[in-house]
Amino acid sequence: MQHGYRRDADIYSLLQIYFLDENKILKYISIILIFVINILFLIKVNKIKDNFLKMSLILLCPLIFFPHSNYDYVLLFPLACYSLLNFDTLLNKINFYFIIYFFYLSRQIKHILDLDWLYQPILLTFIIVILLLNIRTNIKS
Repeated sequence: MQHGYRRDADIYSLLQIYFLDENKILKYISIILIFVINILFLIKVNKIKDNFLKMSLILLCPLIFFPHSNYDYVLLFPLACYSLLNFDTLLNKINFYFIIYFFYLSRQIKHILDLDWLYQPILLTFIIVILLLNIRTNIKS
């Protein structure tokens, strides 16, 4: 913490760093807004038929919206399992390979690039895109 470490791999932390500064009212509003957006995602995820996929996508929401530590990325594991079990579709291949990249290569690439302020938000964006693609592709008709 003394060397300028900050969490910037979730929406709440990014809002705190770049937009909200010290205004407590705006912080509370941002928390409420994040919860509302999270609930909207959960409502969309709830329309998916497959319970295993539904659980896997629900576990992505804390990674996207709330502060967490690196070991919390274990929440990606159910999506990796689901994607491996249903590896015949392109989206599941993308899910699986992204998670494998995230588990095994991400830290090395992060240290090689040494651009945390850019790299972490890019990974967050990929997780959001994966969530949205999975919702859109697997939603009940």
